[in-house]
Amino acid sequence: MKSKLSSLILAPLALASAANAALVTGPWIKGASSVAGAITNANSASPTVGDGTTTNNGTSVYLFSSLTTINLTNLGDKVTVTGSVSFVGSASNQNQLRWGFFDSNGNTGTDDTGWLGYYASHGNNTNFAVLGERDTVSPNGAYTSSTGAVNTLNSTAPGVTFAASPNFGPYSFSLSLEKVATGLQINSSISRVSDSQQYGLFNFIDTTPSISAIDRVGLFSGSLSQEQTLFSNINVTFVPEPSTALLGAIGLLTLLRRRR
Repeated sequence: MKSKLSSLILAPLALASAANAALVTGPWIKGASSVAGAITNANSASPTVGDGTTTNNGTSVYLFSSLTTINLTNLGDKVTVTGSVSFVGSASNQNQLRWGFFDSNGNTGTDDTGWLGYYASHGNNTNFAVLGERDTVSPNGAYTSSTGAVNTLNSTAPGVTFAASPNFGPYSFSLSLEKVATGLQINSSISRVSDSQQYGLFNFIDTTPSISAIDRVGLFSGSLSQEQTLFSNINVTFVPEPSTALLGAIGLLTLLRRRR
């Protein structure tokens, strides 16, 4: 009987503490600040920008997808985006690949300005990788743009060349935000899949977070002069903190075990 009761208590706890993971299948929307490139595979977790033949056709494009609002309100609440990216065409070594989580502040359609949130970028032998925060509502600059209200939280200099033409990648990237007692824990990385070479690694606590709710995931294929940018398997995982009721269930289970 006690074994059955223990199972009844543990079952909802396991469900609540499990991560909620899902591929982001769009639709992926090209922001109004974009310069070039058409989107294909917009209703999948692997959107592609550019035609693969025209120089700069896969560059300077802001992509975003709406999410069911994720709230980081309880200690331990954590959201993570992961994915990979490859490029076709020539490339300059600039920190122009960026990815992040955002609160769109009620903006709709292709409007990509006035958002709050966080983004990371890659670095190389001449440019720093950047962890940035859009912390003030500004009508200027898209969500990962350095124009407008951007606070550089951290930067690193990998000291290695990011890419080589004509075709390069894939690179694996991630960004996580976790509610902690002192603010928001932000971790980010990007590495080459073939040899795990790191191009931007961040471990930072923002003591004055700009957001606690997230409704957009954003990507940016910037000024790398590429003909095509191919994102793959964009995935968002949310790990909620167990509820008070479930924590109470743990206490009840502990009591039962002591009585045994």
